[in-house]
Amino acid sequence: TNEAGKVTASSVCLPPKALDGSFCEFALSSSTFQGNIIKILIACIDGSDFIDMRILDECIIEKLVCIVANSSRMHNLAVRNAAFALARIVKRNEDAMTRCRELRGIEMLIALGKSGDI
Repeated sequence: TNEAGKVTASSVCLPPKALDGSFCEFALSSSTFQGNIIKILIACIDGSDFIDMRILDECIIEKLVCIVANSSRMHNLAVRNAAFALARIVKRNEDAMTRCRELRGIEMLIALGKSGDI
């Protein structure tokens, strides 16, 4: 994050910090768990014609871009599901597209697509 505590294009590429030995730390360390949670998110996205960013907190974009940015450290399932969720969200919401571009998430999605990793 920058001085104001906001996630930036350079900080989003850093691996997530470990927490305190709690369930949240387990969730951060388990790519399979992350992939499954994102799969649920995809089902919620697909069940809606419009995605309201008031419901989808802006930080979800940051977290999905972080997973994609750390694709070499993550399980392929988590990366693939994060990329699919991110693509579906930005396709339907202009604010999400703008935030994703700020974080260089669109570039990452294109690079992953070209590499054949997703």
